Amino acid sequence: MSPTLLSLLLLTTSQVAPAAEDEIAPPIRPPIVKPVQPIGRPVVPVAKWSLSIQKDARFDEKSWGEASEPVSTRGLRLVVQPERKSFAGNGPLAFRVTLENVSENAIELAGGRLGAKPRLVLANQKTGAQWSLTAKASKTKGVKLAAGDSASYTLVVSAPQIVFPRPVPVPLPGPIPRPLPQPIPFKGVRFQACGAAGQAQPVPIRRPIRPPVFVGQVVPVGQGTVRAQLFVEFDKPAQDSKAWSGRLAAKPVEFEIGKPEPVVPPGVPTTKETAVKAAIPVAEAALRSNYRPVPGIRPEHSGTWIEDAEKTANVTQTKSGWTVSWTHTPRRGGFGYNVTVDVTRGGGGVVREVFTSYSPKR
Repeated sequence: MSPTLLSLLLLTTSQVAPAAEDEIAPPIRPPIVKPVQPIGRPVVPVAKWSLSIQKDARFDEKSWGEASEPVSTRGLRLVVQPERKSFAGNGPLAFRVTLENVSENAIELAGGRLGAKPRLVLANQKTGAQWSLTAKASKTKGVKLAAGDSASYTLVVSAPQIVFPRPVPVPLPGPIPRPLPQPIPFKGVRFQACGAAGQAQPVPIRRPIRPPVFVGQVVPVGQGTVRAQLFVEFDKPAQDSKAWSGRLAAKPVEFEIGKPEPVVPPGVPTTKETAVKAAIPVAEAALRSNYRPVPGIRPEHSGTWIEDAEKTANVTQTKSGWTVSWTHTPRRGGFGYNVTVDVTRGGGGVVREVFTSYSPKR
């Protein structure tokens, strides 16, 4: 080998850095992948809160809170007073509303007791959460107030009571009986079969079944100090130009909302009609919770599920109350459902069965 070629080989090998003996290549780690989230979250059926108007007070007058400062507009005065200093976290809430004629002439209010659609706005002073409710239009013709007269009504914020059974675990089958140890059989000797009288038998596993529980709806505005303000509006009919018209915004009132209290079951439903009325909101809440829309396959559902619920209900009287069910199978496509509600002696509804479906319209 020539000296020139040998020098080139030495130069080439000297330029290559040898790998360290203690150096180990890092292991290949798989990328961290987040678990796939399920489509949609479990939704707890929640009854819809409502704002209703009634003539009588809901709570005793001794427990009422401080009234708002009076607001007057063109001879009509408005005052709002909470009927409790502190309400339970699951309601109901009640407010006494007084309309007084402070003018020298008679006033006629058209469009219902508190106008067309009175609106109540609640705001939590700590969290800033706000909640607004609007009462349905009253069917009454109107209210006439002579000079110095007044009319009082109560606004009630409430939700229907709903009872949903807790998940009941499916009892597992008992252990398989195993033959007891036997001596080695001899010819001509008979042995009793496993499980014969006098031998120990395995006890099957039985899990306790939990009874249904009352689920009380919690006021969405939350606990703490809450401020409420009422807005009313009276429209003047076209055929009557003497009726009072205008808007009134009451001064805010403050009260407390505490922890939810145990739900007191209402009276026993003794008639078929009362059982159906108690089952309707329970069935609607169960259907809304059960249906899951899928883009491109199952569209969103709006409005009520059951049409003409009182007439289409199938009612059966049982020893413990009533069983009310509704079934609808669309012939030409659309939304279908099947729901069964047991109305207990306490007046609450227990959802026994619920099913929803959708098929494209033909």
